[in-house]
Amino acid sequence: MSLLAAANPKLPDQESPDRATRGCLWIAFTLFTVFCLWGAIGFKGFIEGDATNHYLIARFAVDQPANFVNVWARPLCTLLYSLPAQVGRHSDPPNIYAGVIATRMVSILLSLWIAGVTYRIARNLKISRPALAALFVFAQPIFFVHSFSEMTEIPFAALLAPAFWAYTRRQWLLMAVCVSLLPLARPEGFALAL
Repeated sequence: MSLLAAANPKLPDQESPDRATRGCLWIAFTLFTVFCLWGAIGFKGFIEGDATNHYLIARFAVDQPANFVNVWARPLCTLLYSLPAQVGRHSDPPNIYAGVIATRMVSILLSLWIAGVTYRIARNLKISRPALAALFVFAQPIFFVHSFSEMTEIPFAALLAPAFWAYTRRQWLLMAVCVSLLPLARPEGFALAL
């Protein structure tokens, strides 16, 4: 073993997955994205009344900056959704649906991030088939529905996943930063912060 290899040991999540695992993950991420895009573009309504509220709060946050710090609005979600919600707002006539689709695209990207981080967590924990962790995330019906909605659950999980990843890596500062931001996404974050 060389001196360089001894000074820089491979960490568990730096080992590359085998070809079959990469192929399986590629197919899963692609299929999930296609179905989410189909849902985001094809579904004209909102899944819940809260989704409508969060979208409208984000849409008008640029004009009413108090929405960025409104507790009900969930500041992190408003911040993430505010710019995409502006798409089509100033067209003539205003295209409200374009902002809805752009906001849903942010949720889809965050959902893919969550599955990717979950896969990394499973690798850090040395689970024998870590790709199953990402597949099980995708297989949850409520996760699928929320992945192309304007709700707060996906941004919350997008912060919670790296907090757990940092925990498995013993990166306490990163974990503390992620957990301290959780209350900005959902009230359950206060319990986790404690």
